[in-house]
Amino acid sequence: MKRMIVGLLFSGLVSIGLALPSSAKREQPEPSVLINEVRQAHSLPQDGKALSAIRIEALKVVSTYSDPDSELPNFFERKLEVSIDGKTFRRYQVDPLGLKEEKDVFDGQAAYHTEIEKGIEVVSNQMEYEQLRTAELNIRTFGLVPILNQLSDPATDISHLGCTARKEDKFEVKTASGSWILYADQWHIIRKVVVGSRTIEYGDYRSVEGIRLPFIQRVYQYGKLRYELIFNKIELNRAFPSGYFNRDTLSKPIGR
Repeated sequence: MKRMIVGLLFSGLVSIGLALPSSAKREQPEPSVLINEVRQAHSLPQDGKALSAIRIEALKVVSTYSDPDSELPNFFERKLEVSIDGKTFRRYQVDPLGLKEEKDVFDGQAAYHTEIEKGIEVVSNQMEYEQLRTAELNIRTFGLVPILNQLSDPATDISHLGCTARKEDKFEVKTASGSWILYADQWHIIRKVVVGSRTIEYGDYRSVEGIRLPFIQRVYQYGKLRYELIFNKIELNRAFPSGYFNRDTLSKPIGR
């Protein structure tokens, strides 16, 4: 009799133990629910119109390693301005003394690059394929707004990969231009994005027209800090004049 009771109890415990994993699995939120919590944490608008046209200014602090084996980089600064309207973009970079300027513009079909040193144009050409790909990657990872735009795109495929030891949600994000990994903290705020060999970290979050955005961004490559962006102005829902993203604008002063 005792053996029968023990056997019944053991069978019941095994049944409960086997049922726990499947119950826990059923209670796991769907990826769409989790990524919606990320969107809500950043207060994204439902229609996304506020993020379709933007202009951002930042101070870029670049790290250079003269010795490949050294862990101690040198630094130099650049003032950077990026404007994006849909697929078109325009980027302006200048050193603090204004001695060297670089301008890029993409009109949706072709991209062009110009360099000016001490007021004299020294380079002016159409970007080659690889140069354009690099420029597009820098634009797509300049601040968090382009990332949020991709998360709001219905064509983007998002999978939840589980939680890290730091209790961050980990997502794989697949777009037409490639895939990357996103990490969101316990409050669903985006803290890190990994794109290929680049790791991008975000901090100093503030409200910009009701949307929660970071004002500091650090970019690492192969574990080394490559540059830091300190944003000083983020304008959403910006109206650009006609022809603003045409090649002709490269020869004109950058308007504010």
